Order: sequence, then structure tokens, then C-alpha cells
Amino acid sequence: MEKKFTLDQLLSPGVIDHLIETSVWKASPVTETPDIELERWQVLRRGNGDQHFVGWNKTEGEGRVSSSIVDFDVTTQCGRTSSGRVYRLRGRTGHDADGAYVWQRWAAVNGAEDAVDVSDAVQMHIDLAAKQGRTK
Repeated sequence: MEKKFTLDQLLSPGVIDHLIETSVWKASPVTETPDIELERWQVLRRGNGDQHFVGWNKTEGEGRVSSSIVDFDVTTQCGRTSSGRVYRLRGRTGHDADGAYVWQRWAAVNGAEDAVDVSDAVQMHIDLAAKQGRTK
């Protein structure tokens, strides 16, 4: 038989916090998913200089925040992160609500509230490479 909860039980201390905490999970291991296609992507730079991909993980159907970007090739729109995972950016920079939510939670835990969006600059370099015929 299905248990029913009262509104008071659902609003009791800790329940909502628990639901929020369990709505973000650890990424699959790089050995299982070495490549990710990222749509509606952004690049956010932290105060310490680290940059992260944020967006819709088309490969696994979820919002995603990457580990720090180690290198990025504007001609292929592919970047490798400190975990060793390769992110393939698809389409133009954009905003994904799920990715933004994951970033918000990740930033709060990791003290990255000082991050700035540098996506337009990244998109400009991608566009310039395409205009010069340097895309692969």
C-alpha cells in the first residue's frame, strides 16, 4: 500500500533540503562515459582562473558541470577537462536551466559564487575560426 504524507510532514525541517540535495548526483566515471556532447552550453570562469563547461549533457540526458577545462580547440569545439573527459560543444552558446541549477548547487558547495560567464568570448573565437576556414 502506498504511504501518503500530509503537507505538514512534507514541509517539516530537513525534508525539502533532502530533496534538493538528492537532486544533484555524481557524474558517471570517465571510463564509462569518456565523451560528452554538450548543448546549450556556457563556459564559466571562477575567480581562481579555472573554467568549467556548463549545459545540457545530451549524451546522458542531464544538466552538467564539468571539472576544470584543461584545453579547448576552437576548430573542433572540443575541450578536455582535468578528469580526462572530452566535451564536444554542439550548437552555439546558450542557457540550459538544468545545467544552471547544477552549477548553482556545485558553486555553493565549492565556493565558486564569484564565477563569470565567458561564453560569448569563447563563441567569438569559434566563429572567427569558422570564418577563417579553420574548423574541422
